[in-house]
Amino acid sequence: MNLRQPVLAAVQLFNPLSWSLWVPLALLGLIVLAAVYFVRVRASR
Repeated sequence: MNLRQPVLAAVQLFNPLSWSLWVPLALLGLIVLAAVYFVRVRASR
């Protein structure tokens, strides 16, 4: 029961941070994966 209060507080604090941080990080991750994929395709040829 005591663990739920700090967890809920952390979730409320990190909700805007998660949208402002995880979205660009996910986009950068996709860009990196795409770059690695294209590099492998070019290397295979």
